[in-house]
Amino acid sequence: MKEEENIIIQYNTYNARYLSFEEVAESFIPNQEFYKLLKNDNSLLMGPRGSGKTTLMKMITPGAIYNWNSTEAKEIHKEIPFFGIYIPSDIQWMKQIQSLEKKLGDNKDISKSISRMLVNTNILISACKTFTHLLLKIPIEGKLLSKLESFIKDLIKFWNIPKPIPLSIDAIVDSLHLRIKEVNTTVNKIVSENLHFNQIEKPNYFYEEFFDLLVLACNSFENHFKDLNVFNSNYFRWALCFDELEIAPEWLQLELLGFLRSRNQKFLFKLATTPLVSLYDSTNKKYFKIDAQLDNDYKIIRTWLSSRTDEKNWESFCNNFVSSLIAKKFNFKIHPLEVFGHYNDEKTFYENEHSKFQKAKSKSVYEKYSAFWIIMRELAIKDNSFNKFLLSKGIRPENPITKQKAIEDSVLRKIKPIVIFRYYFKKPEEKLRSRKITALYYGLPNIYHICDGNPRTIINLVTEIYPYIKIKNDCKVNEVSISNQARVAQFVSETNFEIFSNHPDANIVLNNTRINLGEVLTHIGKYFFNKIVTNPFTMDPLSVFIIDEKVDAQLIVLLKFALNVGAILHLEPQEGLLNEQELRNKKFRLSYILHPLFKLPIREYHTINLSTILMDFLIQKNNIQKSKDQFSLFNK
Repeated sequence: MKEEENIIIQYNTYNARYLSFEEVAESFIPNQEFYKLLKNDNSLLMGPRGSGKTTLMKMITPGAIYNWNSTEAKEIHKEIPFFGIYIPSDIQWMKQIQSLEKKLGDNKDISKSISRMLVNTNILISACKTFTHLLLKIPIEGKLLSKLESFIKDLIKFWNIPKPIPLSIDAIVDSLHLRIKEVNTTVNKIVSENLHFNQIEKPNYFYEEFFDLLVLACNSFENHFKDLNVFNSNYFRWALCFDELEIAPEWLQLELLGFLRSRNQKFLFKLATTPLVSLYDSTNKKYFKIDAQLDNDYKIIRTWLSSRTDEKNWESFCNNFVSSLIAKKFNFKIHPLEVFGHYNDEKTFYENEHSKFQKAKSKSVYEKYSAFWIIMRELAIKDNSFNKFLLSKGIRPENPITKQKAIEDSVLRKIKPIVIFRYYFKKPEEKLRSRKITALYYGLPNIYHICDGNPRTIINLVTEIYPYIKIKNDCKVNEVSISNQARVAQFVSETNFEIFSNHPDANIVLNNTRINLGEVLTHIGKYFFNKIVTNPFTMDPLSVFIIDEKVDAQLIVLLKFALNVGAILHLEPQEGLLNEQELRNKKFRLSYILHPLFKLPIREYHTINLSTILMDFLIQKNNIQKSKDQFSLFNK
């Protein structure tokens, strides 16, 4: 196996899907999304893959929350207003259902019936896990043993579990697993004997609805155990926590979105999904309309950053999270600031061009002989367009200062990040420096911003930093150098790019030409780099794109995938649910984790239509394909 493939596998291993409830609780650090999810309302938790949705969904269940030991945990144990039932949309569902559909051919009614039965059975298995975790809180003896046996008898009756069977929840789970095996046998019988579905005798559970079965089971649990003090504060509400809704069968997605209108006051629906929610009903060939109203019937909780408040909350979470990661690795507490230091966009020049900036250290930012003054002065020599820009603002390029506070604020402060990047990459005579590692990605909070609200990315980045953390005898650390931080940022950026590009869904065919997501991302990145660094200087460069009407529908499919994996981010989330057909005329940007690779500032600037960005790229791809076709023709 290639080294690159090993790296990609490593970066996908930290996934809460594969961790037990206890393991998730052991390393859990709460964030604002967690506290929102704890509220007594229906919730739609949205975010790209790897943004911590599964961890959050597992943490609001008894199996995790009662194993969570922290300062706030005890209070939350008492105050949480529901019992969570974690229901994963296991990829095995999809594989089983796709396999059945393939065997059964065009008979969609049979496929849906069997799909519903498989999903219902897995939901009941998930409910059993929650019941088991709740019962671990109480000593099962005497009268409680009698209550438990009575509760289990109810489950056997309500869920049509075959008798005889031992009176244990584990035995019920085994029986439910046996149902799945029986379904596979039934399908094989239909196919091999060329039978019609109606010719097969089917148990009652083929016709049941999971919600009705859960209501019966949860009401029975309440009736048997409501008098116990340990449960009194929860009012016996239940939260059905459906994870990874995007890979659930279409009928289940639409059904659950319909349930957001509050079907039963004792049940809440907590649904986790990628940023795009498919509302297309392929059976009826139309788009599904959600009756539930945002804010009245349900809340949307987003895991990506879309405001300054989000950024501040993310920084606070990262400080706690990174501290815990480092403490676990080195067995003592180190504040992340000791490792990364503060970000200062001039600091890199002190380290790499020390003599030139030595005198500038004590000067304020916009005064004569300050580091930024030196940078502007030298850039004006290298870059004629910047020279002209300063003159147009009444600033002398040989002495780029101003006594007018308004110009300092509206011009110098605004252009500073752009000027830093242009100076860093430009040589005299409009040539570019060839820099493999860009020493502009380091320090706090910049390192946090690169990770763009994604806990899995921050884990990967901190893991790569470990070898550079040197502990001194007094249990303090030397700040990791700018160049080493930048090297790690570059590596993590490249690795994420490879993950995005190598995914099976990262390819489309457009006009008989194969297009990979990596090619599209690279073209967008280069386009914005040129606008910021190589094109004539402007204080209003481009870094945001709009998916306009001219973008081909096939490209929309690719961009949908890019959004769901976190390669691009939606910048107008206040609009509520965003269906894949509604991507057009919305604003997006490249994820900040790709910015070290494409050498872009961690900032948002002005917008441009995506069709304009991709025009040259698509023409070039089309011409290459035409050349290949002609070559093939002449060689036949």
